[in-house]
Amino acid sequence: MGIDKIVKIKSFKRVCKTCRKLQKEGKRIVFCHGFFDILHRGHVTLLIEAEKLGDVLVVGVDHDDNAKILKGPKRPVNDHNSRMFVLANLETVNYVFLIPSFAKEKNIENFWINIYEKLNPDIVATSLKAGRFGKVRKRQAKKAGIKFVDINHGFYDKGTTKLLKIFGLE
Repeated sequence: MGIDKIVKIKSFKRVCKTCRKLQKEGKRIVFCHGFFDILHRGHVTLLIEAEKLGDVLVVGVDHDDNAKILKGPKRPVNDHNSRMFVLANLETVNYVFLIPSFAKEKNIENFWINIYEKLNPDIVATSLKAGRFGKVRKRQAKKAGIKFVDINHGFYDKGTTKLLKIFGLE
């Protein structure tokens, strides 16, 4: 029996405590994060492949403010509570937490490294080809001393930004 879906959504502090406990039990923690604005095949494939890398898959969902800063004023399409709810209902995902707004941060690089260090997963997994943030995540994981795995699944043709452009919404 899987983890209750409501229990899957936790505060960052609670996820960190849970991960430390699970690691002491010998579990490998895999961390993916992003906007997951309009869930599509690339997202789901990423999560399926990331799950295979360890025992527990933790997903960080970016705050709505972060989407506006990095993706533009019309984003996100779905608010962060809705995005977390959808992800928590995927079988592959064990825990979901909200990545706070970095709107007031002076150094976004340190913001991410701090999240990586506090969560301390065994692996950060994403795709280097999916958007412009993959290479940044790899660099940040390396700076935090965490293994990075590139999930190269090949489903990049229908990302959220591309879908919105197709429908004339971006």
